[in-house]
Amino acid sequence: MATQANLIATYQSNPTLQSRYTQQEYLDMFDFSQAPTTPTPTPTPTPTPTPPGGITNIIGQNLNQGGDGFNPYNPDMSKINTTYQPNYDFRQFSEYGANPSTMDIKQMDINQNYFNKPAPSGIQQAMLTAAGFIPGVGTAIKGAKFLGNALKGVMPVNQRAILENELRGTGVYTDDIGRIVGDPNTVGGVMAEYNANQMTDKTFDKRTNTIANTLSNKYGIDISSLTEEDIEDFDPNKAGYDLVNRFGLITKAKTNFLNQQKKAKEIADFQRAEKERKKREKEFNDRVAAEAATAARARARNASVYASADRQGFTNRDGGFSTSRADRAGTSAGSGQFSPSSSRGRSGYDDGGRVYLYNRLK
Repeated sequence: MATQANLIATYQSNPTLQSRYTQQEYLDMFDFSQAPTTPTPTPTPTPTPTPPGGITNIIGQNLNQGGDGFNPYNPDMSKINTTYQPNYDFRQFSEYGANPSTMDIKQMDINQNYFNKPAPSGIQQAMLTAAGFIPGVGTAIKGAKFLGNALKGVMPVNQRAILENELRGTGVYTDDIGRIVGDPNTVGGVMAEYNANQMTDKTFDKRTNTIANTLSNKYGIDISSLTEEDIEDFDPNKAGYDLVNRFGLITKAKTNFLNQQKKAKEIADFQRAEKERKKREKEFNDRVAAEAATAARARARNASVYASADRQGFTNRDGGFSTSRADRAGTSAGSGQFSPSSSRGRSGYDDGGRVYLYNRLK
């Protein structure tokens, strides 16, 4: 009977198997769970020397194991990002929409920890303050913050990073290239070795289908007839327990993954919409500022005209000439009693100043 170590050694030395299955999928077919560490075949195969001018023999040389010895089933957690960063803006939006009511705002105040980013602790604030007085460091901190805020406006939304962050919030961790890592005998690690960004519902179905076939053919167990409670309460001493248990873990992992995948898409869509909204808001503010500058220049060139208009109430709240107020006084160009040619300041500002934008938006 093949041992787990033999199966792993066979898998690692067979490129065809590696191209068709992950290591865990291959072990599933033989009712083996992934061991915490990958055993090294004994004795260690000796690489065949390359003859001068010949071709290297690659058979039995344990290819595709990674040069750094990284093991997704028993990773060095000091090298794994386990920090979850909630998207507080999305939480507020998903619960209360873009325009929360006064009552909604009170509810968010009650649940500060969920809806609002926590303020820096006293120690953190003291460290930042102290760093600000260190020559060069304070400038670097401000520069990093400025650059980070600037990049938010131009960098595309990274949905992969969002997905991995949301998975971390549920205890599912990934390495620096996106592979899930962890104990394969847990919900969080049962899909270890798979790249989270490339997974779909079919990724899980492929494994559960393989397990279901093995249970049926080898143990006569119809897993589809078992409820979730049946799977959780399956007798550990009964043949096929390991596969039944793994089937349950994968099923739970699938539900969690699809929920986080859906949430990640919603967050990404929200961030794209926010970027577009802020872009339009900036364009509007820039246009308003430019038109305000035009108004200021018009006032400077025609100080006496605008002073008189102010006294008579012909200017708006922004200091520009108001056509609607002049109409009511019978002095605008529209009333037939005001000649644009006799007061370039008024007509010039109406055509190009903020009053144009103000009236257009009313």
